[in-house]
Amino acid sequence: MSLTNLLFSFKGRINRKPWWLATIAAGLAASVVTAIIEIAARSSGETVLDPVTNQVEPTGSLGCWWASSGL
Repeated sequence: MSLTNLLFSFKGRINRKPWWLATIAAGLAASVVTAIIEIAARSSGETVLDPVTNQVEPTGSLGCWWASSGL
């Protein structure tokens, strides 16, 4: 089944298995992209430590990439 048929046809709904597989794959891909950007930010020194949460946040150009990956 092509993506066009899946999204725009009136032949019924998508089954649970393809929906869950696509959802899990999208979640994993987003996690990998976020991890790569965070590792790059930490290794380049473009990070800021938030004293309240004690978490490291990317800044500068890598911060922009990190923010845009959430879109």
